[in-house]
This record gives sequence, C-alpha cells and structure tokens, in this order.
Amino acid sequence: MRRKLLRPFLPLLALLASGFAAAQPVALEDCRISAGPGMPSMEARCATLSRPLDPSGEVEGEIELRVAVAPALDLEPEPDPLVPIAGGPGQGSVQFFLSHAGAFERVRRNRDILLVDQRGTGESATMDCEFDDDIVEGQYSIELTIEYTESCLARLPHDPRFFTTSVAVEDLEAVRQALGYGPLNLYGVSYGSRVAQHFARRYPESTRTMIVDGVVPPQKAIGPEIATESQKAVEDILARCIEDANCGERFPDIDQTFRRVLQILDDSPVEIEVPHPNTGRPEPLTFGRNEFAAAIRLLA
Repeated sequence: MRRKLLRPFLPLLALLASGFAAAQPVALEDCRISAGPGMPSMEARCATLSRPLDPSGEVEGEIELRVAVAPALDLEPEPDPLVPIAGGPGQGSVQFFLSHAGAFERVRRNRDILLVDQRGTGESATMDCEFDDDIVEGQYSIELTIEYTESCLARLPHDPRFFTTSVAVEDLEAVRQALGYGPLNLYGVSYGSRVAQHFARRYPESTRTMIVDGVVPPQKAIGPEIATESQKAVEDILARCIEDANCGERFPDIDQTFRRVLQILDDSPVEIEVPHPNTGRPEPLTFGRNEFAAAIRLLA
C-alpha cells in the first residue's frame, strides 16, 4: 500500500535527490589547463563533479563534468565569478577561455573565472564521432549524410537525449552549489548566449549579470538557416557598396567581381601558405571556393 502511495511521487523524489547530490561540496585541487597540444597552459584549480545522466532519475547512469577555476589575482576577490559559456554547440568552455584568455584578464584581476565544460564537450563525457572532411565540405549526398549521422548516433557513448541545453543549465547550477558560489556573472558567446539566457530564465536567483555576445535567440533553430542568412548578409554588403558613391567608385562592379572570383576558385583552387596558429611556421593550404566562403562568412 505504501509503495502505491509513493509511486506518483517517485520522479519528484528522484529529482530532489539529484539536487541534494549536486549541492554536496567539491574540493578543488591545483592543476594546469590547456586549450590543446602545443598551446600554452595556465595554473588553475580543478575538480570533477559527478552528475546523473538523466536528472529526472528515470534512466540510470552518471557522467563526470570537468570543472576548473582560474583564480582571481586579487587575494580578496569579489564573491561572484565570471562564467564564460562557449559556443558551437560543441566547444568546451576551458578551451574557449584559454583561446581568448587575454580578453578576460581585467575581469580576472578581482574575480574568479569559473569554467565548466558543458556535458558532451571538452572533457565532460565527450560525445564525438570521427568524421570525413568531405562531410564538412558538403561533398556527401543527403542520403550518405543521413547514413553517416545514424551511424554516429549508434556509436555515441551516452544517450544523446540527455545532452541538451535544458540539462546543461541544471549542471551549471549544480556546480555553483557544489563550489559554494553565490549568483553568477554569465558571459555567453554565440550558442553560449542561448545557454546563458536559459540559465537566467530558469535560475534568476542564481544570476547576477548576463553578457550575451553574438546572440542566438532561443526561438531560432541553429543550423538550417546559416547558409541562407550568410548569403543574404554577403549580398547586402555588396548592395550597400554599389549604392555608396565612394565604395562604388573604389570597387566598381563589385558584385560581378565577387561572382567571378567564386567561379575561378571553384574551377581552379590555388595553393597558398599560411602560418600555423601554434608554431607560426608556414604550411601549405589548398584555397578553393569552400575556404573562400568560410572566410567571407566569418568576416561578415
């Protein structure tokens, strides 16, 4: 009889239990963090936090989150850390922070930088598949892309249903509790701006400030419109140049020139040398239409 009475409340009890588990303190230890091989490292304080794979408790299993704190330089820092949230989705926050550490130095003078690799990224239950460059370059047919995607899903080490933005913000709140921090200062870039918005909406009492950079509105699906919106941005830039007297005079027939360059690179990619981002040594690169398109998209 007691079991029947308790049964409707089991999901709630499991959720509360997961919350209590998340609130258990975690000890940070000295460590060094790096953005990858050949990249400079930084002294930090690190920990691993165990989290339920399914926060509702309906599916068993645990994953481990990578947590790192780049301590403030001030011996008496402010109590509220800055939390950089990486974009993608797919990039880990530790790698993102270290790739742009200089931009955060003024903040770090008197605030900790709290870094949490979102589940599925960095060193937090990574969910990666090896991929063929031809997929990235759009050389696969739709049928082959679907086949590859299904094969990738079947090989993933964890159930992807629990690797969502909603679950990720629960993880971040659990980290905040485990480390004993008060309200957080969130900095989200690109997809990270969506995570920051979601966290602030769900945990307003745990959010002190929020900075969103390269905003991705929550209502927009990430992916389907990237190509069409990028193309529209380029066409708008060319149109503004044509309409502007000074720009039009300096770059006559810029729209036709742009299409001609695309066609040339499509027919005959050129071989160039670019400095390696880590070593600075020049390395050969085949530069064709796809590389040109990627460069233009980032510049736009």
